[in-house]
Amino acid sequence: MTTFCNPLFLKGNCHSIPMDELDKAFDIIIGLIQNKNINTVCWDGDPLTLIHPDSDTGLPVKSFTLLIPRIYEWACQNNTFIRFVYTKKEKSITHLFNNTPSDTDKHGTHYGPFYFLSNSNTKIIKSDENTENVFDSANIALSASNDLKWNALGINMIKWFKKHNVHSGYLLVIGLGDVVNNELKRLSDDEIIWDIPILETRILEFERDSVP
Repeated sequence: MTTFCNPLFLKGNCHSIPMDELDKAFDIIIGLIQNKNINTVCWDGDPLTLIHPDSDTGLPVKSFTLLIPRIYEWACQNNTFIRFVYTKKEKSITHLFNNTPSDTDKHGTHYGPFYFLSNSNTKIIKSDENTENVFDSANIALSASNDLKWNALGINMIKWFKKHNVHSGYLLVIGLGDVVNNELKRLSDDEIIWDIPILETRILEFERDSVP
């Protein structure tokens, strides 16, 4: 483990990403880890999509979060340290821990936690507090105020990194939707530019798959 932090922020579509685009994104991520010394992978708290118990296809809904276990497994196989950081509101901060039951949302998406995140290897940190030695844990669950609007979670997390002396990083967008589009506009706003790390950004655009 290292207390140095070089983050990659992941954003993207929560369904209908073609499998070849997920593979392309994975290759880009591994390239960044190997060539740019990325050691921290971050996302806005989206759960892992899982195979629905009644599925005809035997496939989960194709969200960008399917990449996260693949990154973890690659890191384990290649003896590479990767810290995982996600953010959620305080009331649901533990929902990505591996002891959380799976569920199905109103769209029929079956989802659940990440098997490699647990109470024992993930430190819960409040995003509105200045905390010393924040990067001394394997993983971080960044707890935001319950009053924070859901579409401000991602910006809040990126600002948190700058407050804790992370001055640069990377952003990979795997599919553009309205929410991510609006967030990208806010990240380029002059009013916010001094509050966030300098981000080298790459956007993957594609036609969504006909099967979610």
